[in-house]
Amino acid sequence: MPQLARLGLEDQTFITAFVSHGSIKEMEQVFGVSYPTIKSRLNRIAQSLEFVDTNPTPSRVEILNRLKSGGPERETEAS
Repeated sequence: MPQLARLGLEDQTFITAFVSHGSIKEMEQVFGVSYPTIKSRLNRIAQSLEFVDTNPTPSRVEILNRLKSGGPERETEAS
């Protein structure tokens, strides 16, 4: 089951609103609470989720392969 689906309904609604609005300031207005309250709730929810490394450190083998091949793989742009 995805991590967000494991959250309670209120926390899912809160996260959905945050993603939709993208601003703690806007969230203050939507939920009628203070900035510290919004920040605290986001921190509590974040702590309950497992961290996903979106930019992992390459392994030693990957580094050596990159050096051997002349550097990092580059994406080519479509013409």
